Amino acid sequence: MATTYRLDRVTVRRGGRAVLDEVSLEIDEGTLLAIVGPNGAGKSTLLGVLAGDIEAEGTALLHDRAVSAWPAAELARERAVLLQKNAVSFAFTVDDVVAMGRAPWPAEPERDREAVDHAIARADIAHLRGRSAQALSGGEQARVALARVFAQQTPVILLDEPTAALDLRHQEDVLAHAADDARQGRTVVVVLHDLSLAAAYADRVALLDGGSLVAHGAPEQVLEAGRIAEVYGVAVDVIDGPDGRPLVVPRRRRG
Repeated sequence: MATTYRLDRVTVRRGGRAVLDEVSLEIDEGTLLAIVGPNGAGKSTLLGVLAGDIEAEGTALLHDRAVSAWPAAELARERAVLLQKNAVSFAFTVDDVVAMGRAPWPAEPERDREAVDHAIARADIAHLRGRSAQALSGGEQARVALARVFAQQTPVILLDEPTAALDLRHQEDVLAHAADDARQGRTVVVVLHDLSLAAAYADRVALLDGGSLVAHGAPEQVLEAGRIAEVYGVAVDVIDGPDGRPLVVPRRRRG
């Protein structure tokens, strides 16, 4: 299995503080990696390094080539990025926003139309076609932004909290699509807060805390009750789900 990303002692400093601290990590193609950790752990910063949007110390390679050395146009054809915030500043229609995913590629009207139609169907937004993206709910806007990523049709997909604004059904849909893409050979990296959702779909989990990589491996190896309690500061039970994947259940205080 080929390696898509190699990170060696990657560090990002802001205001004299290391928000990522010597993170070393390999991500293979055909893998869905979930990046998890508490607020401020460095998850989005790590994704930004992978995307080539954030400069870092150390080594960050995409296909054995420094991420920073990729020309912007070439990088846009290699990886698609979904950011946390997806507000549309102008009155573009849903179709317009999704079609923006085709911008890195030479114009091929028939192929572009097929890519947009397929992406819209995958993101379950066909009923929103023709509407202004500004007039949609937060969850609908998030799915439109996701469809733009799908339409880009890149070998690498980077998603920053794609489920944050979504209802239960669409959370499951997004991760199921991500897992399908990984099975088809793409490299998919997803930042998530829901540990059970990460465990249900990810091939590998990277747990960050305070900018450091605490653990990296299969979900059942990383998501241990003691480790989660130490990192998140909350007691949990980790139980086997019906599919053999771990379920993380907080021990809730009542009264």
